[in-house]
Amino acid sequence: NEFRNYLIGALNMGNIMRILFSFLILCSLIQITNAQNLKDVENQLRQFQVNRSLYFNYDLYQFAATQGDSSHLSIIVSIVNDLLQFVKESDSLYVANFEITFTITESKNQLISDKTFRKSISVDNFKETNSRTNVHLYYYAIDLLPGEYQLLLELTDLDIRKSLTRKKEFEILDLFENPLEISDPLVTSDLTEDRLFQIEPLTEVHPKSNIAQLILNSRLLSPVLIGDKVHYRAKSPFKVFNEFYQQAGLDSLNVRYQLKNTKQEIVWKSNKSFFSTQQDQFHNTIQFDPSEQQPGLYILNILVSRGIEEKSKEIRIYFRKKISENVEDTSDINIAAPLQHILSKNEFEYINSFEESQRDSLIVEFWNERDPSPLTEKNELKEEFIHRVRFANQNFHSLLSGKQGWQTDQGRIYILNGPPTEIFHPSIENEDYQHEIWVYENPSLKMRFVFVFKPEKGEYELLSRG
Repeated sequence: NEFRNYLIGALNMGNIMRILFSFLILCSLIQITNAQNLKDVENQLRQFQVNRSLYFNYDLYQFAATQGDSSHLSIIVSIVNDLLQFVKESDSLYVANFEITFTITESKNQLISDKTFRKSISVDNFKETNSRTNVHLYYYAIDLLPGEYQLLLELTDLDIRKSLTRKKEFEILDLFENPLEISDPLVTSDLTEDRLFQIEPLTEVHPKSNIAQLILNSRLLSPVLIGDKVHYRAKSPFKVFNEFYQQAGLDSLNVRYQLKNTKQEIVWKSNKSFFSTQQDQFHNTIQFDPSEQQPGLYILNILVSRGIEEKSKEIRIYFRKKISENVEDTSDINIAAPLQHILSKNEFEYINSFEESQRDSLIVEFWNERDPSPLTEKNELKEEFIHRVRFANQNFHSLLSGKQGWQTDQGRIYILNGPPTEIFHPSIENEDYQHEIWVYENPSLKMRFVFVFKPEKGEYELLSRG
């Protein structure tokens, strides 16, 4: 009571009315559900996770071929159900028929390979036909001589004759021309039993091809291009596989690994030596557990040396926290700072002018006075606010700047308005930086928010609203 009387004396009536008005706006924007179930949370989670990559995507990996001077190029293609037109064949069967075409040409437009594969996908309910989380992966491989090439990848729906195309210029190296060379990394986690991560081979797999077997029996972490740097995101134990190539000689091959944080501090290191001088090709796998480090961006440096010759490769990996899908998550979370999204600058600064204990008491009183159902055990409005802040932190954090999710534009819009009715991604057929359009269509809010991905920041920024 003494603190309450002190508070009333400290705050003038204008501040009280502005704070009350801000929270009334919050109450009108946040749609409270007394029993929000776990299924709704999972649906939101899947929606935003899949939106971090294109729906029709591909990855390229180059390794030395088993014979000759060629290199072995592996292409992994991923598509989702929502890209295809499903035809109902019975009450419990919907089928989509499509083709995937791989066209590879040299720099002078000389055709090297043109392969088309006809495939079909079947689901047992209509909801799955529009799924953006049901991912299908396909493996295609070809041996190519050193040179510059272009890949044209085309996905054609055979029922509506609609096509999506992706183009990529790439170079095939002579991996044994230089004294030392390092292959592309394969970043993998253990294969799950979930059929969504099974890779279907489109070409015959050579039984002695270690690379093909590794790809088909692992779950690949798909690289994300941020600016001109490739990043991998991991939240569970994963492995990094590389091959190393050298010209014949007498010196042993030494491989050093260093994992650095953004402060350039070495947080992990390891060494490996290959003493056999009769081989010109080696491989090695290292394993990481993100839970052993703080979440954030790390750089894995791979340094290979033989005598005075050195070669290095850098891999950027973002260690993520495991995302909780439990609505009863009670882990510590700071909800004081995100209040700035619903208060004016002066109001927020005024509240933060108190000592910590007084500020915390003020915030508690804040929520108590705005409990929509005081007779229930929980404050539904506060619980919804906490849930949205937690969800924003888990899904909208910046890959590069270290911002928490609530500090980003997408986190702010999500906290204020909740999950959008729909999300659109224009121009998914090319490799332009991705846009996201959030559409809200409900009685209390009819609005569209357009976000553009900023590669130099590793996050989406609000471009326009209307």
